[in-house]
Amino acid sequence: MESRKYGDSASIKPVFSAADATSGVASVTATIGDDRITSGKPITLWRLGLGKHQLIVTGKDKAGHVTEQTVEFEITTSFADVRALIDYFKKAGSVTSRGATVLRGQLDKAVKQADRGRKKDAIKELEQFVKLARESRNVSDRAARDVLVRDAQALIVQLRA
Repeated sequence: MESRKYGDSASIKPVFSAADATSGVASVTATIGDDRITSGKPITLWRLGLGKHQLIVTGKDKAGHVTEQTVEFEITTSFADVRALIDYFKKAGSVTSRGATVLRGQLDKAVKQADRGRKKDAIKELEQFVKLARESRNVSDRAARDVLVRDAQALIVQLRA
């Protein structure tokens, strides 16, 4: 895993290990926040939230010495990430077919306005996206609803900057 920005529609697969030729490795653990991480197991980034995070890998040898390595990374979002998350949540059954169509259409309106440099209009379209995403007939799962709303609100903040 690299220290960089990742879109929240992505997943990462941190791989880590330790070696100690003198006394041998007693344990290797890794965490992101309060969550324990398993080497080689994919992590869906939308579950972590937007912003900066740290992967901390701790190795302990049989003599009791501890070594820690930290990788800082940032989770961001974009129009492309929101589109990918709509598709992901639809496939998972968290977004209805109708909801996916409506949300994609609304997102496309926002993208079109942003591409034209019409930030205020893009923000209005994203505000409408938020209203649509909050409707349970469009997004039946609360976690998916919260993520789509969070990401749209983050895009609004980006457009206002």
